[in-house]
Parts: sequence; structure tokens; C-alpha cells
Amino acid sequence: MNLRFSYRASIYRSEGEEKDKVLFARSSINFQFISMLEEKREKFKKIENRVGEIFSKLKLSPNQLTFNSIIFAIFSFCFLINQNLIWALIFFTFTAFFDFIDGAVARFLKMETKKGAYLDTICDRYVEGIILLGFLFLPLKEFLFLPAEAWIFLAFFGSLMTT
Repeated sequence: MNLRFSYRASIYRSEGEEKDKVLFARSSINFQFISMLEEKREKFKKIENRVGEIFSKLKLSPNQLTFNSIIFAIFSFCFLINQNLIWALIFFTFTAFFDFIDGAVARFLKMETKKGAYLDTICDRYVEGIILLGFLFLPLKEFLFLPAEAWIFLAFFGSLMTT
């Protein structure tokens, strides 16, 4: 922290123009944001590694874990169409958790493959489609002058565009 302030002070003394100060302030903010992300990334990597270690003991391949996320999404869909939102949320949480642990296990076991990454992406789109299809069965109200079905379509379209 002190290093950054002393560096900033030396820049201000050597550069007299206001434009340089603004550019430096922006780069300083970007640097702070990036360093914060790096710090969080390191913590997340430790958590991911520990999760990979724990769930690798299940003796399921990362691809099998990926397919489990679809199974939980189907259960979530069933609860959505019956308007049991608590159970739908619980099973969707399992879906998201399996989506996290499949990659963690693959990285921990050094089993990362392009095929696995592709399968994970495709399964993610299926999960999103299944959940959004379930939303069509809910009595959702109009929002911002558009019917709920239009928002569901836009969410699904956006999901496909990210692939």
C-alpha cells in the first residue's frame, strides 16, 4: 500500500499535466481491481483443489459427474412444473454444485481433456434449457412490458450465444 502511494507521488511530481494524473488514477484503479481478483483467484484455487481431492474419492469420472448435473436439473424441472419452488431450488443447487465439482475433480486428477470441456459446455446448455423450460410452467407475470415467456426466450438465447 505504501509503495503504491509513494509511486503515485513520484509520478505526480514528474508529470505536470492533469491528463497524466487521470490516466494514472485509472490505471491504479485497474491495478487494484486486478490484484483483488488475483487474491480471490488464489483462495478459490485452494478451495477448488480441496473439493477436487474430496470428490475424487467417489471414483466417478469427471464426465460422469457432469451427467449427474443433468439428472439433478431434470428433478429440478419436475419440481418447477409442479410449482414446488423450494425443492426445485434445492435440486438446482445440486446441479450447480456438480457443475463445479466435475471441473475440480478433472483438474485434481489431471484428467482435463478438450472432450470433457466440450461435454461440460454442452451439458451446461442442456441444464439451462431444462430449467428455463420449467419456468414456462410457472404463473409468472409480465415484467417491463414484456411477457415472462419473452424474458425466458431472451435468457435462453443469451445462453446459446455464450457458447
